[in-house]
Amino acid sequence: MPEEQTETQIQLRKRREVAESLRDIFRILNSNRPVEEVLDYIIDHARKTLDADDVGIYRLEMIGDNLYLRPTRGLTATYITDLVIPTTGSVISATIMQKKPLVVTDADALIAHSSPILPNDEQRDLLKQMFTAHRAAIAIPFVIKNEIYGGIGFYYTKERQFTQDEIDLAMTIGDQAALAIENAQAREQIEQRARVAEGMRDVFTILNSNRPFSEALEYIVKRTSELLGANSVGLYKISDDMTRVTLDAGWGMGAEATTGMTIPFNAGVMDEKYSREPLVLPDVGVMLHTLKAASPTMVTNEADALKNVKSMIATPVTIKDKLYGSLHLYYAEQRAFSEEDVELAKTLGDQAALAIENAQSREQADRRAKVAESLRDIMEVLNSDMPINKILDRIVNQACNLLGSAAVAVYKLFPEEDLLRIQAAKGLSAEYALNMEMPVGEAAVGRAVQTKKPVQVFDIAAAFPEAKKISANPLSRKLIEHMLETYRSVLAVPLIIKDEVYGGITLYYPEPREFSAEEIDLASMFANHVALAIEHDRLDTHSQEAAVSSERNRLARELHDAVTQTLFSASLIAEVLPRIWDKDEEAGRERLDELRGLTRGALAEMRTLLLELRPTALLDSDLGDLLQQLADAATTAGRVPVDVVIKGDAPVSDDVKVTFYRIAQEALNNVSKHSNATAADVTLIREHNSAKLRVLDNGRGFSKTPNKPDSLGLGIIAERAVSIGAALSIDTSLGKGTVVTVIWKNPEET
Repeated sequence: MPEEQTETQIQLRKRREVAESLRDIFRILNSNRPVEEVLDYIIDHARKTLDADDVGIYRLEMIGDNLYLRPTRGLTATYITDLVIPTTGSVISATIMQKKPLVVTDADALIAHSSPILPNDEQRDLLKQMFTAHRAAIAIPFVIKNEIYGGIGFYYTKERQFTQDEIDLAMTIGDQAALAIENAQAREQIEQRARVAEGMRDVFTILNSNRPFSEALEYIVKRTSELLGANSVGLYKISDDMTRVTLDAGWGMGAEATTGMTIPFNAGVMDEKYSREPLVLPDVGVMLHTLKAASPTMVTNEADALKNVKSMIATPVTIKDKLYGSLHLYYAEQRAFSEEDVELAKTLGDQAALAIENAQSREQADRRAKVAESLRDIMEVLNSDMPINKILDRIVNQACNLLGSAAVAVYKLFPEEDLLRIQAAKGLSAEYALNMEMPVGEAAVGRAVQTKKPVQVFDIAAAFPEAKKISANPLSRKLIEHMLETYRSVLAVPLIIKDEVYGGITLYYPEPREFSAEEIDLASMFANHVALAIEHDRLDTHSQEAAVSSERNRLARELHDAVTQTLFSASLIAEVLPRIWDKDEEAGRERLDELRGLTRGALAEMRTLLLELRPTALLDSDLGDLLQQLADAATTAGRVPVDVVIKGDAPVSDDVKVTFYRIAQEALNNVSKHSNATAADVTLIREHNSAKLRVLDNGRGFSKTPNKPDSLGLGIIAERAVSIGAALSIDTSLGKGTVVTVIWKNPEET
């Protein structure tokens, strides 16, 4: 009887301890202590209450067709961490999925039942290790809002049976642990939403600031890592042909991951990875298994890039309904993702898209301003007298600056040889520019010339299959091989003038890169300006040739009208002079004087024409001598005697000398051809810092308001006077002759 009383007392004491333990757990649940601390407290009380040797709390994740038991407290052996259990077929999984306790009294039977369906030998060994150390156990699932979250396990080193009271007590403790986790999840969600709200405000502030584009992207990926607990984050841009991705910004990705890094990508294997919806991978190994089945080469590349990644989310980044790339979140441990995680990742992807779109808008505005400025500069150059080689140099410089290329070359086509040679270049070696020959149809520029369309090459090696196949010239092969080591991408556009291919322009870049439609259009615009410059040069050359031909014709007419006729008259006089001299010596002397005047005039006219052929000779001659020469020529041509009076010898500038000479030439031309004068004189007075020219004749004069004021060259005379800032006066009237006076004063002395 006393022994029974003692057993009853033990039972009562035990129940009191359990009740006190549950009250303590309840109090801790209603505190604001961290969930890890609460779970530690539950484990400590649970071990004492159920006399368990070990207690473990697990988090259950549904990934693929397997269950992953994550110990959060208690058992921490690595074999527990790595244990993977199929969701069907095993006693453990069936018990958990049915939301009921699992009681193990015979470990050998459990192993025998579960081992055959575990994924591999490693998993079976893990289970054997687990129940070698523990021979009995109770496992209670955590059910939160009718969803399985995980469970708590009570482990015993010896085999034993469990009473219903012990099982019920284990379930009660399990419910308390589930409640603790649920409360913690609620707090975490509230805190997470507060962090997200704060984080989104920060991101929004960054987007509306004037910070550089790269800085904004780096901030977004860093904030993404913080808000979603990712170990690393990468923002990638996908190529237009879906064959590669380029890292725009990264956080926590290691020193080997640099901005601009390009990774091959097989779009056909993982189309869903860049679909319109996020790609959620709680187990990256599943994706790698899929890749391996589809493409062994691809899985090697992908597995190497993801060797330290267990889980990931890839959310698309879309700009104006066009896929730009994706935002990747990488995790070093396997984990499940909630709907809130996925939605937040999508939101941050949208923010990244907005940052990129804003940056693109700013870049477009800046580029348009630079393009407009560049166009103004090019138009000024095109309308100048600058040589064609200087104009082309200016254009290739502008192309380098606006398109960010390391080098630019303008190739000219030589159709008879079917070769392209460089006419202007920047950033290329002098040896390359002077010696490079490119066959039409080869390389980027050769294909652009052949097809009359722009050609872009992501990797320049694709444009050069083999250097020796492109050129038989050893020097050209050497130059090509050197260029392959220096440049990786090229953009070539044809140079077309009036539907005729003249050549092409190539832009060189040191790194592989994509070219936007805007960049291709801009390169084509530069090609058009090069074509315009070449066409202007052609027209200028034709105009100069026409001007030379016209001047030659004018000189020929002058020779015929003046010098030739004068020499012909002199020749006739010379032939008859002996006979006249024999008959009448006095008449012969008169004819001799006339012959002397004709030859003198012819010589003066010839010198004047020679001056027209060599304009620089004007600058080497004295102005007085030049005026005397004009007077002699006018005397002979118009049979009007012209006297020349020169006063003073003060020097005048070249501009004044040439202007006075041309005005006197025009005025004497009018005297000879239009005035019917019988006499004329030219007076030049040169003093310090001033000069005066007067041309006077006694001819018929003219009205000061003629119907055509420039019919006698007066307009030309007036323009020449204005060009040196001289005062011009023309005193004339019908029947009273004409006086043309030009007075120049040095403006620096007034």
